[in-house]
Amino acid sequence: MSIFQDLLIRAHIFILFIHFFFVISTTHNLHKRLSFHYPARTCYNMRSRKDRSISEIVGSANIF
Repeated sequence: MSIFQDLLIRAHIFILFIHFFFVISTTHNLHKRLSFHYPARTCYNMRSRKDRSISEIVGSANIF
């Protein structure tokens, strides 16, 4: 019974990892598609928060 439980736990962890990587890949592809439609968003996302000015943050919020 303990061997069966061990296999079950391993299978659940494996499925969780697959799901985790699947979500990351889909969001990455979605971001690529969004950046194709909104090229200004990619420049905004590439730079770190401390490099951005207040006007850039406000300007990027106006896209929506």
